[in-house]
Amino acid sequence: AAFFIGCGRNENPPNHPPHEDPPKNENPQSPPLPDKNDPCFGVSSSTHTVKITKYAMTADPELRKKAYNPREITIARCDAVVWLNEDNRAQYHTATADDSKAQLWFNTGGIAAGIPSRPTKSRAIQFKESGGFTYHCQPHPWMRGKIIVAP
Repeated sequence: AAFFIGCGRNENPPNHPPHEDPPKNENPQSPPLPDKNDPCFGVSSSTHTVKITKYAMTADPELRKKAYNPREITIARCDAVVWLNEDNRAQYHTATADDSKAQLWFNTGGIAAGIPSRPTKSRAIQFKESGGFTYHCQPHPWMRGKIIVAP
């Protein structure tokens, strides 16, 4: 199962002011209520996968370019990207926006593989705003990718 994180005006990168919490659902057994103020409310969307490959930890600089596959992906506004860790060595990776001051900052958090105590092998982020977003892996900065969100 993927862990979804929104990416848009309501996300809080470090040093950004807090956002307003969405309305609370009175019935904890039911799914959250849709937010009509969400820019993706009622918009059809798709999910795209970026694989974190076995080349993530190689010493070969040309193979390192294949750490995220695809390295660059174009999606529509409101689509989601799932990062799937297929590097089965006992370590974790992230997908973290390069510009921590950007309005559309994102960070998947640790995506583990081969670590029984950290079973999350995938994380997803929905992109609610158009633009180009470069990202990297925090513990492995040579791992680089780009998301292009079409209007």
